[in-house]
Amino acid sequence: MSWLSRRPPVAESEVEPPVETPETAARLRRIVARQQAPEDEAAGHQTADGAIALADNAFAILGIALDATSERISQAFDDLSFEPGQDPARLDAARARLLSARDRLGQELGWLPECSTEAQAKARAAIVAGDIAAIADARDSAYGLARLNLSTTLAAARPSDLHATLAVLGDAQLWSADTTLDRIDEARLRAGFKPVDPEQWNRAVEDRLGEIAATLAPCFADSQDGRSALTNAMLRSAAASDGRGTVFLEKVAAAHGANIDRRLEQLSERISTYVDRLRERPFDQGIATSLLSSLDMWSQLRRPIQILEAARGLDDPSSAAILKRIRELAVDLANDFKQFDIALRLARALVTCFAQVPNLKQVIENEMPVLISNALFERLRSVCDMVRKHHREFARHLPRAVIGTDAPGLIGELIYAFEESCNSSTPQVAGPWWVLRDLGITLNNEYGYRDTALILMGWMIEQVPPQDVLVKLRDDVRFLQPQPRTPR
Repeated sequence: MSWLSRRPPVAESEVEPPVETPETAARLRRIVARQQAPEDEAAGHQTADGAIALADNAFAILGIALDATSERISQAFDDLSFEPGQDPARLDAARARLLSARDRLGQELGWLPECSTEAQAKARAAIVAGDIAAIADARDSAYGLARLNLSTTLAAARPSDLHATLAVLGDAQLWSADTTLDRIDEARLRAGFKPVDPEQWNRAVEDRLGEIAATLAPCFADSQDGRSALTNAMLRSAAASDGRGTVFLEKVAAAHGANIDRRLEQLSERISTYVDRLRERPFDQGIATSLLSSLDMWSQLRRPIQILEAARGLDDPSSAAILKRIRELAVDLANDFKQFDIALRLARALVTCFAQVPNLKQVIENEMPVLISNALFERLRSVCDMVRKHHREFARHLPRAVIGTDAPGLIGELIYAFEESCNSSTPQVAGPWWVLRDLGITLNNEYGYRDTALILMGWMIEQVPPQDVLVKLRDDVRFLQPQPRTPR
């Protein structure tokens, strides 16, 4: 086989003119006719909706099958060179890639190696026309790398279609690289090219997976559903931790990370700004909401990278820095400013955002539950103080209310704070019960609301308190209940 161009070299000395045959004369007439065609005639390689990934493959550009010989490659180049609208440099680059021992394999992996010659021609026609439906039909009838490449083309053409993006992940899991290598070697044998070198094969497969991953990364990053889908796929892959599908997902996550670097930097700066503002205005729920919104977006974008780095046993310094700042803010809001609601919102967000980071797991598991539990307990005490402050209103409504979190006003707020404190991950055991009992005693002793105290303590008994609290509550109820008059 020849690795050289069919064009004769330019020589300074006189050369003999080529022998003209009917075939070469006919080709010359066709070339002259093409040169005279209108310059604005549509180019054959253009697509309706812009370039589609496979349209830039050398086999697609030259319109030839995977088993085309070097002579057929050069003939296709000659046939297309003078067509109106064709880019000579693009054609020459395509020919050079297919005739290069170094570059050819990349083009084979980027084409449709498992498809027949007829199927390749139909797929190319659909790609050139930008016919999404026809490309989807070609994908449905293909398998192996051919199916994966066609799925990637569909995902690139419809970046907002999450189903198309997820189809690429599924096809990557099913791809058998050994089968593809057999198909490529068979095509090379028919075309007169050397078999694939095993070492070159492994590098080329890695490169192809990287190209597909780079195509998919923006599709995942641009929507919340896409980010969640990538995160879930990474979690499943981390559990399996073997196979080429896992390697591919790691490449997708790495490409995703490169794609979102600038957005993460902007969100990190925004988070720092909101942390500083909330320190200046610790009572501002609006600033807290803006901070949590930025943290949530940062976490959605970063989580696939956290999972990837966790699987590799790597630390995540950027996550650690954000966790430290917001954790310190939450502690200060609870301890110094008694802003328990905001502190709780921040602490719970940290648990959600950083649960996948191994080097932060100890902080999340040991410190956050304590912070949350303490804040819940302090919030309950704060609500009890509010009840004492508005005791008349509380005593007026309690007898007519159905006690529960849905009860109106302070009643519902008190029960909600009590239940959350009791159900916190590291409960204060009997602590919330003693606080609520103390409120009942205050309502009776200081404000004279015996019936209100009786209702509250009776409800507490129904909730099955700890045994030591139950004994005290029963004594309280006996004391508060009206005593029967002794007959004279």
